[in-house]
Amino acid sequence: MSSREIHPELQVALSALLTAVPGGFNAPETIEERRTLVNAVLALNPLNENVTREDRLIPVEGAPDVRIRIYRPKHATYSLPQPAIFTIHGGGMVMGNIEADDANAANLCEKSGALTVAINYRLAPEHPFPAAINDCYAVAYWLFANANELDVDPERIALHGGSAGGGLAIGLALMLRDRGDLRFCYLMAIYPMIDDRHTTASSQAITDIGIWDRKASLESWAWYLGDTHGRDDISPYAAPTRATNLEGLPPTFIDVGTHDLFLDEDQEFAERLKAAGVPVEFYIHEGAYHAAELFAPDAKVSREIWNLRFAALKKALD
Repeated sequence: MSSREIHPELQVALSALLTAVPGGFNAPETIEERRTLVNAVLALNPLNENVTREDRLIPVEGAPDVRIRIYRPKHATYSLPQPAIFTIHGGGMVMGNIEADDANAANLCEKSGALTVAINYRLAPEHPFPAAINDCYAVAYWLFANANELDVDPERIALHGGSAGGGLAIGLALMLRDRGDLRFCYLMAIYPMIDDRHTTASSQAITDIGIWDRKASLESWAWYLGDTHGRDDISPYAAPTRATNLEGLPPTFIDVGTHDLFLDEDQEFAERLKAAGVPVEFYIHEGAYHAAELFAPDAKVSREIWNLRFAALKKALD
């Protein structure tokens, strides 16, 4: 991990958050309080009027229907059939929903020009693993099965997720590879949450930034894994670093900040992907903490991060 300080532009947004909420997102003691706080902060983002929104319910085998939101750019840049992105929100597998992630998903749709599908998967601790990944699988299956109705090219559907959503995206890619029925053309995992053990140097160093620190992350893993927490046989669909074989995954993009507790596990995973023959783009953003570009979207470094991602997505979907 970098010994340098947090980037000055990003520090401004962080300091403002910590002034408004001393202790940051780690301060609330209960998961209900954390959800309320995070959703309230994210709800401050302005509504993106450059996309349309449509909510639907998708059946999940043996479970309640899962809600999705379909975003379409108002100013189409692709001819039909168009590319699509399936995006999975973050929140440690215990927080977040479609409404809280609306600005992020809408921005992804607008800037990529692709139809975008967001999912309101079930959260732990009420619904521990494998509820969330099963919801994601059901929506992925629905998206490919209904590509014709959606005017989507099934050969140009990318998978995207940030933080816990990045971990779910990688877990889903592993599940689809193992089942052999579907394959995304591209995988973009933004600072993915993929290792429940937290034994790396970065996972032990990030303890008091106030965005996503060690204590909150360990608690979330315990809630997500439920009765299986602490076992040696954790499923790679839950914690992808547990996978012993990474061959056959889609071309993958991973990025992470120097002040993110997921730095080491993400870098090690990217190296393992490369060793397994998977085309990989991996980037480390100097001075960035977890989700910094969401909290300081107007910072120059944040715009550079977004531009890097959108360039990669457009190249993969063209």
